[in-house]
Amino acid sequence: MKCKLCVDKVALTLAILFAVLHTAGVLGLRAGLMGFLEWAHMFTFQYTLQPFSLPAFVVGVLSAGVVGYAVGLLFSVLRKRLK
Repeated sequence: MKCKLCVDKVALTLAILFAVLHTAGVLGLRAGLMGFLEWAHMFTFQYTLQPFSLPAFVVGVLSAGVVGYAVGLLFSVLRKRLK
């Protein structure tokens, strides 16, 4: 097994995970999860939700994927060096 391939797999896996979690969070908030979060954590948000914007959603998901890829890449490179 090639180490470079392992680094890419870890980075891509975290990129997908971050993007999926961001998507699930946005859909959950749109479905009314905000009230549940306030109730379950016993606090209120100071922010209001804006109307859904597809370009903002796509940029957010892509940004989450890029951050996930960077975190995965950093983690796997550090892990490889510590090995």
